[in-house]
Amino acid sequence: MAPSPFELLNHDVLAHICDFVAATSEWISTPKGYMSRNALWVFSARNKRLRDLMLPYLFHTVAVRGEWETALKLITKIEGSPAAVSCIRTFKVDLYVPNRGIKPPKELPLRLARLLCRLGNLIKLVFVVPQFHSDVFFEEFEKARVLLPQVETLVVGPFCEFAIAMCPSVKILQSNGWQWRGEHDDVSAQEHAHRLIKAAKGALELVHFEVDEACSISFVQTVTEVLPNISSLGLVGRRFENGIAKVTPIIAHFKALHHLALADASSLDGTQLMEQVQQERREAELKVAKMVLSACTTLKNVWIGDNARADAVRDESKRLVDVVWHYEQRDKVVSYPQP
Repeated sequence: MAPSPFELLNHDVLAHICDFVAATSEWISTPKGYMSRNALWVFSARNKRLRDLMLPYLFHTVAVRGEWETALKLITKIEGSPAAVSCIRTFKVDLYVPNRGIKPPKELPLRLARLLCRLGNLIKLVFVVPQFHSDVFFEEFEKARVLLPQVETLVVGPFCEFAIAMCPSVKILQSNGWQWRGEHDDVSAQEHAHRLIKAAKGALELVHFEVDEACSISFVQTVTEVLPNISSLGLVGRRFENGIAKVTPIIAHFKALHHLALADASSLDGTQLMEQVQQERREAELKVAKMVLSACTTLKNVWIGDNARADAVRDESKRLVDVVWHYEQRDKVVSYPQP
């Protein structure tokens, strides 16, 4: 039987081919609702050399997503593959249940903690569990002394802020509001925000902080006090409770803020600006950009929504003299529905 053409290629050529396949392989939705990159799996099945070369791409990003039993099955599969465990660089835990009365199996938090301890090459962790069961995971993780010193990017769900202490080298921190919005009362939302900021104070290497919830003046004020030296900030919730005009002077208190990301202009300043956006979106974006960049003299740019970035042009005294627009996709910390 004639050898496969791939058998005749040397290691370097095969590695370049694998790079190309990985770079061009898109996430697709499976019939069961999961996201998969089938092209990678098909390509890796050709022979052992390709399987070995493709392992870092196949298991670079792994997600444990779903209800309790689904999570346990996925954890069992991951545990059984030491080679896969060593390749995981991004690990996403996204658990949910139809109602709060369904408690997690006792073994789930423990096995998840043990698995996290094995992820020696992990650099990005997304950790979202139902907030009314988060204390169970916290207790088990504390017992297991989970420590992930190599993690630089961390995304946490509501009341999952305990994960911050597990990642002492975290540089990028985001609160994930995907499951949060509209599901909890204002008191719970305020408690969640307070706990998040208090925990973030311990992230000594933090560079970027981002929240996906509605922002009040008091919340932004607390962020400036607890994290005064961050260079990048994302306030991308769908509304500012007091309007962006009132929040802007507070944002100006940051000592070294260079990059700011906001929601799209329709979310920033109440009914008046909403009407203006409907008439002329670009005018509204320019209004917001000029206001923020003029008040915050350390800023180099501000994103308005996910597709418009305004770069500041300043004179020697840091006074804003012009705004240069770039229309491109913002590189988000985490995206859905991809794993």
